[in-house]
Amino acid sequence: MNDKQITKKEIKSALIRSGYLLESRVAELLNRKGYFVESNIAFQDPETKKSREIDLFADYRGVHFYSKQKNVYISTYLIIELINNPQPIVFFINKSFNLNPLSEKMRFVTTPKYKAAQFHFVDQLHIEEFHHLETRDLCTQYCSFSKKKAADKKETNEWMASHPDALHDTFKKLLQFTDYKRNTLESGFLKNDATRFFLFQPLLVVQGDVFKAYGLQRSVNLKRSDMIQFEFNYHYHKEPSAIMIDVVTEKSFSSYLEIIESESKEIGLRIEKMIFEQ
Repeated sequence: MNDKQITKKEIKSALIRSGYLLESRVAELLNRKGYFVESNIAFQDPETKKSREIDLFADYRGVHFYSKQKNVYISTYLIIELINNPQPIVFFINKSFNLNPLSEKMRFVTTPKYKAAQFHFVDQLHIEEFHHLETRDLCTQYCSFSKKKAADKKETNEWMASHPDALHDTFKKLLQFTDYKRNTLESGFLKNDATRFFLFQPLLVVQGDVFKAYGLQRSVNLKRSDMIQFEFNYHYHKEPSAIMIDVVTEKSFSSYLEIIESESKEIGLRIEKMIFEQ
C-alpha cells in the first residue's frame, strides 16, 4: 500500500492537465455574456441506466418578441463538454456526405410541433442561408494520437492514430443529453399557445489543437482549425442516430458565441417577419 500523499506541486500539475480549470474559464465567460449556466447536470444513460453528467448547460435568450396578437420565443441552448486534449484531434472532411437538409441535422423544439403542420414556419426560415452548420467542410470521422507500445508494453517513438474511447464516449454523451433535454422540453408543450423555436447545440470545447484533414488517397493535407462541424453517427437499439456537434478551441470560444448570438437574432427576425405579416 502506498501511503505517499500528493504534493501541492503535483496537485497543480494534475489540475492543469485536467479539464476542471477549462470548465471554470468557459463558465465564467458564459456568465459575462449573459447566459444562464448550469454545471454538472445529471441524467440517465439510456443504455446503461446509470447516472451521467454533462459539464455545462447554457441558455441564451437573446431574442424575445411580443405583440398583442402573438407571442414569439426563441432560445439557443448550448450543451457543452470540455477536454484538455494533450495531443491534437484531427477531423476528416467528407464533401460527399453533406446531403440531407440542415433542418434534419439540427435538434430543436417548436410550437406548433415540427412536421405536425403541413406548412411549418421552420421550412420558411431558410436557415441554410445563414447558419454556420450549413458547411461544405462537414467532418464525419476523427482521430487522435498516442505512442505505440512494444511487446513489453513500453512506449516506442512511433506515433499511432486511433479512435480514443474517451472521445467517442464524450460525443455519445453529447448526443444522449441533447436528446434527453429536447424530449423533456417538448413533452411540456401541450398547447400551441405561442410560436416557439428552441435550438439545442451540442458543443465540445478543447484546450489543445484541432486540425482538419483533406484526404488525397495516399496523402493528406492538414489545416489547423478553431471550429469544426462534426456529424456524429451512432446506433442505439439497432436504430441509427446522428447529430451535428461543434468542436471549438478555447481561444476561439468568445468568437463562437458571437456567431451563436447573431444566428439567434436572425432566426428571431425572420420568425417575427413571418408572424407579423400574416
